[in-house]
Amino acid sequence: FPRHAALRTPHDLPFESPRRRLHLDDYLAARLADHYEVHYSCNIAGIKGGGVAHECILDLRPYKSVTAEDVAKRLMDYGFHAPTLSWPVPGTLMVEPTESEDQAELDRFCDAMISIHAEMTAVETGTADAKNNLLKNAPHTADMLVAGTLPVE
Repeated sequence: FPRHAALRTPHDLPFESPRRRLHLDDYLAARLADHYEVHYSCNIAGIKGGGVAHECILDLRPYKSVTAEDVAKRLMDYGFHAPTLSWPVPGTLMVEPTESEDQAELDRFCDAMISIHAEMTAVETGTADAKNNLLKNAPHTADMLVAGTLPVE
C-alpha cells in the first residue's frame, strides 16, 4: 500500500504498521481538504489534500470572525478534546490522531469539523451573528446540548 497510491481508509493497513500513522493524518487531510486549508501539505499526487507529514494542520487564519480557539471550544460540544492550538503556526489546529483510533471515530471527528465549518461560514457571511453564535458561546453545557436550548439568537 504505497503512500502515493489512491487513498483508501487507514484501517486497510495492519494495526502495527508504522505507515498506518501517516495514513491516519492523510485520511483526515483528504476528508477535510474541501472545507479547510491544509497547512504544510506534501503535495503528493493522487492524495486529496496532498498528504501530510505526521500531523494534519488546519489553517483557520483566512477566517476573520472565528478563531482557532472558537473551533477548539466548539469541538468540546461534540465530545472531542481540543487539538493543539496555534502551534507550529498561529491560527491553526494541529490534529494528530493516535494509531488506535478506529474508522468510526475518525469519521465522527471529520463530520464534526465539517459541521463546524458550516457554522464558521454562517458567521463569516453574516447569516449568523458575529458575537452571539454557536462557536463564540461554546462550550455548552450537556443539559443545553441534550435539550436543544443553545443560547443563540
